[in-house]
Amino acid sequence: MPQPGPPTYHLSELVILDEVHRAPGLFPVLRGLIDQARRCGKRAGLYLLLGSASLGLLQQSGETLAGRIAYLELAPLDLLEVGAKQAETLWLRGGFPESLTVPSH
Repeated sequence: MPQPGPPTYHLSELVILDEVHRAPGLFPVLRGLIDQARRCGKRAGLYLLLGSASLGLLQQSGETLAGRIAYLELAPLDLLEVGAKQAETLWLRGGFPESLTVPSH
């Protein structure tokens, strides 16, 4: 009887992990999962990691996921994206989608 290969986890889906700065032990686990996926032929687009970027977190992720990670810094929304009608709201609430779109009370 043939032996089953190593398990594969969500190789056909993008897995989004938010607040990764709260789980520093996550990076070694991801390294193993990414390496496993590479052995199965999946090279990119496995995980989207979101969260506050601290210098320590960036350093840890860079060391743990070297060659497996890319960084993208996202700026808040600007006036060109929200339109002139929302200029005051953008200025008062900030440019992140939730703070901009929350109903006024």
